[in-house]
Amino acid sequence: ILDSMFRRVDAEDLRVLKNQLKKVKEDPAFKIPPMGKKYCNQWQDEEKIHLDDPGSQALIPTPSTSPVVKNKSKGAGAGGPGAERLGKSGKQRKINLTSVLCPKVDVPDYSELCDVCFDGESQDGNMIVFCDSCNVAVHQVCYGIPVVPEGPWLCNKCKEKERTGIVPKCMLCPVRNGAMKPVNPSRGSGGGGGGRDFVHLFCSQWIPETFIRAEDTAKMEPVQNVHAVSKDRFRLLCSICKQRQGACIQCSHGMCATAFHPLCARATGLLMEVVGYEDSDDIDLKVYCPKHSKRPVKRAL
Repeated sequence: ILDSMFRRVDAEDLRVLKNQLKKVKEDPAFKIPPMGKKYCNQWQDEEKIHLDDPGSQALIPTPSTSPVVKNKSKGAGAGGPGAERLGKSGKQRKINLTSVLCPKVDVPDYSELCDVCFDGESQDGNMIVFCDSCNVAVHQVCYGIPVVPEGPWLCNKCKEKERTGIVPKCMLCPVRNGAMKPVNPSRGSGGGGGGRDFVHLFCSQWIPETFIRAEDTAKMEPVQNVHAVSKDRFRLLCSICKQRQGACIQCSHGMCATAFHPLCARATGLLMEVVGYEDSDDIDLKVYCPKHSKRPVKRAL
């Protein structure tokens, strides 16, 4: 570096800078451009957003399965974290029924609830079955059990542990326990003599990109499209467990971007809703952060 190009700052330089800094408000370099009116109104009217939302994620449950089964054409093409509404029918739909999945009230023992649908009701042909190893509870329909076993029964995770000696981990979250199913091994997942990749059915239900094909609903496996989950989801930090492991979803309130794993949200008791529509088989899955769990509104996309 040439000395002729640089010199030390002296007292005269400091006096010049001091005089200039007195007029900071007049200096355009220090001015912050005002926000546009449209941008301001978008935030101010957040609480007034009506429920007519033409864009929504379409899930197609079959009569004999839980809402974990998704429509491939709409559930598989999410556009990033929080892209919970992917279809655009252009029609106004009235909410017909909102079912609160979580939090549960007056439930003495959460371990007796189905780990997939988080409900404790049993009926003929859809009884709750418990794994004899990890004690996870699942409905027959939710987990793909055609007949209630008479002897000991193991879930897929425990069968894999018994076969390989390795406890499977969910690809979509850090939670170690729960009802898991293998993923489609066609795109780089484990297979052959080694272990296979697994995900929680609950995670696959709430992550928009993943789904189960209609012809696989009898066994509720394998889970499809796990390797196509948006990379942005894996970069999000879960606000509950504080881990950047697995894929996160985001709060459904307005422009809130708070992220969490589906199972973390359920374990914490955040508001999770299944919203149905009049004259439509489509449903929306809504989840709200602690701040917005009391006053949820439609997400503005």
